Amino acid sequence: MDGLRFPNGIEISSDGKSILLVETMKLQILRIPLDGGEVTVFSDGLPGFPDNIKASPRGGYWVPVSPLRDEPLSELLLNYLPAYPCIRQLASSIISMLPFTLIPKGKSSMLIRLDENGQIIEIWKDFQNELPNACEVLEHDDTLYTGSFYLPYIGRLRRLSN
Repeated sequence: MDGLRFPNGIEISSDGKSILLVETMKLQILRIPLDGGEVTVFSDGLPGFPDNIKASPRGGYWVPVSPLRDEPLSELLLNYLPAYPCIRQLASSIISMLPFTLIPKGKSSMLIRLDENGQIIEIWKDFQNELPNACEVLEHDDTLYTGSFYLPYIGRLRRLSN
């Protein structure tokens, strides 16, 4: 596939018939049929930049989101860089050479669970910024485990309900 804007995370669909591909810079997730059918948008208009995707044992998919749309960095990435492809390419090249810890931290992260139709059905928001730039989430039993390239530890969140 050509023309993707920062493909970043894949997961096989629960029915095993397609791949879900996170397209971070478009704030969307694509559904790519394994039989070669038409690629469709699985989920779009996400509340921030999606980073990876993981199946939930309760159904649906967990997607870490950071930074959120309402942060200054998001404004730059969404509204200004797309209009200037040369600057976007230069910024991408520079950022790819930096250690992750030099990339600006988001003010908060969000973990969203999508249903089988790509609709948000559960949200965990990190208001205290204890898990900056969450980039991975895994659900096991009643607990969510998260990872971030900023932190030297794994976050652990107990799920309160089913």
